[in-house]
Amino acid sequence: MSSPMDNEFDETQALLSMNSLKYQAPESISATSNRVRSQINFNPNAYFVDTVGGVQPSLLFNVGSSFINGMQSMVNVTMTVNVTQGVAQPQVDAVYFAFGNNIARADGVTSVNSNGSFLNLISDLTIQSKSGELLVRELYKNQNQTQKLYKIDKQRRGVLSTMGGSTEVAGGGLQFPLYPVGKPCTFSISLSELTGMFGTAELLPPQLLSGAIMRMTIAPPATALVFYSNTGAALSTQPASVTLNLKNMSCYLDQYELFDKVSSLILSSALSNETSGLKYSYLTQFNTIVNPTGSSFSFDIQLSAAKLQSLVLKFVPKTTWAGVVVGGGTGVNKQDPTAAANLCDLSTNADAVGDPNSLGFSIQTRIGNLVMPLFAINSASDMFQQSYNALNPISYSGADDIDPLKVINKLSPCCVSYPEYTRTAITSGNAQKNGVGTGATIFAFTFERSSAVNVSGVSTNNSRILSIDVQNCVNAANMQLYASVTYLAVANVSNENVVVNK
Repeated sequence: MSSPMDNEFDETQALLSMNSLKYQAPESISATSNRVRSQINFNPNAYFVDTVGGVQPSLLFNVGSSFINGMQSMVNVTMTVNVTQGVAQPQVDAVYFAFGNNIARADGVTSVNSNGSFLNLISDLTIQSKSGELLVRELYKNQNQTQKLYKIDKQRRGVLSTMGGSTEVAGGGLQFPLYPVGKPCTFSISLSELTGMFGTAELLPPQLLSGAIMRMTIAPPATALVFYSNTGAALSTQPASVTLNLKNMSCYLDQYELFDKVSSLILSSALSNETSGLKYSYLTQFNTIVNPTGSSFSFDIQLSAAKLQSLVLKFVPKTTWAGVVVGGGTGVNKQDPTAAANLCDLSTNADAVGDPNSLGFSIQTRIGNLVMPLFAINSASDMFQQSYNALNPISYSGADDIDPLKVINKLSPCCVSYPEYTRTAITSGNAQKNGVGTGATIFAFTFERSSAVNVSGVSTNNSRILSIDVQNCVNAANMQLYASVTYLAVANVSNENVVVNK
């Protein structure tokens, strides 16, 4: 029995050929019969997080037969931060919290480009299909959150402030928003920010998500937040303990219902042995931590993947940052939770009077016997360009296509400018300090081939290992190195199960 939606679809086609007139069908006809926004609650939807974290909020995707737009879907959560004040004197109580540090360091730099947000509180995230296949595993504890700032423009950054990220304020400049301690605050997190699986314009087929379970592991709260005094302009003493109350946890899905005839075609493809089911491709990440033992070191990343897109490296101090203004007594943890070390933190060579655009050390990558790039990078300006191009590989053609090979994103997103990546600061005595930044100093390399030859990236396996070589990074032993490899995963989706290839 045909549905009213089928009749509407048939009538639309009939109008195009009525009376044999020369009507031309549009290039694309909408296949969507209805669009709805549905709410799915976490089970349970309220949690208490103690000082050590480890709580796992879980969400069962009940999507029915509708397709999902991940870019327009989000998770909402209401969070209350509870603190037990310390007993040290002088005592400066914590009245506000933020996901980053707005207080200037001794060199006048704030870490507002670190991309701290509610994601600070997630140590890892997994999505498992109904058939038990692991679709996504994001280790946020290791993940380089900062790389997202190289992919978005200022307008998009303003939207991300709904999840506690820094944004422009009146009078110019960036600042992390402050939230009151002990009172409920609601945050909205786009699913596309949680994982790249939801970060495409392609609709997710219901067979992929139906019955899938998403689990978040909450990190120790004190490691994810920065606390402020009652003025909001100075840091408070670190509270003796920090706990969280999470409630009203729910997911809002942007869902699309297709015409029955369109759905039947897709369903037949999912059941076809020739196509091995529907194919959904998405970018995912492999993350790890390296602890350098000296100024020069090499390390391998053991990953077997057919199509690598990029590698991002970020150095983070093992202890608190040096030179941060004390805002409430000694012993205050003033480290921005997700900020990267500056070049002058990494190497004294960059701090010497001389070339302000010196990297201070050299870095190079290789896959098997393939060296990329062919020379070691030792210039900060070159490294910034490499990082920018690696994280912005998409090109858009205009009337005058200045990029026929489609390797540069001419829309130029990126919230990080070169002076924020590294710059020269004048310290006391008119001495120059080279290589300071705002917490956004990362090292990114692309493995994409030219789209004029091949649209895919290179592959790695047991005989083609991704290696990184760093030379003369003086302060590397005092750092942890976060390494994040982005690669393509393809999910073969059928009605019975999901198989992920990478």
